[in-house]
Amino acid sequence: MPANSRRPRAALLLALLAAACGAPAHDQGPCLPPVYEGGQRLHGLPGPTVFDLDLLLRQHELCWRRPARDDEARVVLLGSSAVYGFPLFADESLAARLNVRLAQDDVAAHVFNAAFVNPDQVRDALILDAVLPYRPDVIVYPLTPAEFAHFAPALYLPVVRFFTANLARLERLTQAPPAGLEEPFERYRAFVATHRAGRAGLRGLAARARDLATLVRSAVRERARAAARALTGAVAPAATTHGRQDRYECDKTVADNRRRYADWQTWNGLANLAALQRAHDIPVLLVFWPVAHEPRGACYSVRYTDALMREFGAWAARESAARGLAYLDLHDLLPPELFFDSVHVTPAGQARIADALAPHIAALLARRGAAPARAAAAPAAGDELACLAGDRL
Repeated sequence: MPANSRRPRAALLLALLAAACGAPAHDQGPCLPPVYEGGQRLHGLPGPTVFDLDLLLRQHELCWRRPARDDEARVVLLGSSAVYGFPLFADESLAARLNVRLAQDDVAAHVFNAAFVNPDQVRDALILDAVLPYRPDVIVYPLTPAEFAHFAPALYLPVVRFFTANLARLERLTQAPPAGLEEPFERYRAFVATHRAGRAGLRGLAARARDLATLVRSAVRERARAAARALTGAVAPAATTHGRQDRYECDKTVADNRRRYADWQTWNGLANLAALQRAHDIPVLLVFWPVAHEPRGACYSVRYTDALMREFGAWAARESAARGLAYLDLHDLLPPELFFDSVHVTPAGQARIADALAPHIAALLARRGAAPARAAAAPAAGDELACLAGDRL
């Protein structure tokens, strides 16, 4: 048998063996060994190579992490690359900074980073659907106007690949669309029909096997990077941004905003979040994510016009209040010097955001009451491969 045909089978066997060694994780079955920065992220830098949400969540600490305290609350952080912490390593990201701040404040909570590169509120609805069985106690969702771009199916290739890899979940949600997102999910019906024809039967299994094989290769790369970091104390970042863009043509930004955000309010993922909050008693905190203020003419930055920023901020505050969602406006929290570009934030900026955000998370948890005891949670990540190799992948 050719070596390349054995790889998916070997990966599948390894993943199944790892799963067999783990303890049941919440409602989702056994966990996989952590891959991306010790399972702190759903995918690695600079961007995803595996898109199957089930696999990504099973390697994530949402699945396997043992709580530090029996009453520890689970705070899930959603969002795009800025919230993910791009281009930083996980320990410099907002989630890590929040965990440090919450521990300092003696708040019994752990923040789980479930962000994914590229903004797309329809994609985030699928992630939220997949996260719910892991029983979050609070959802934190930072947003900018970028999540409300009026395109479906998605334009960005990584987002298209995400929907293709999670076709069954997408198909289920097209049958009962989340509140506020009926139109884009209706548009995805044709997408599902087209891709279902190409991924039926064995083709679908082969696609999953390829994702498993990629996950194993990613584990090897992640471990090599972690080892290099441990030996040298630092390693070159795996990603970079385009850099600060304080010199730009505002006319192009105005034209882009007019095209990208036409009728943007008609797709309203906030309605879905409000429905989830009511149905599952999970408090939701919306955050207007910081945007570097680098004005030029009628533009707030190279990404947004002044008018769109004002309109979005007023709408988000009004919608949050009307739907009973907590809301925090941080769009002007940081000076431009604390950004890599217009939305991706430096380590010092991440710490400032964490300092501003942590008290609001603590207040939500205090109003909600104690989290359910979790002493019987899944084992720590290092225990999962004891029956295989006694160490992590």
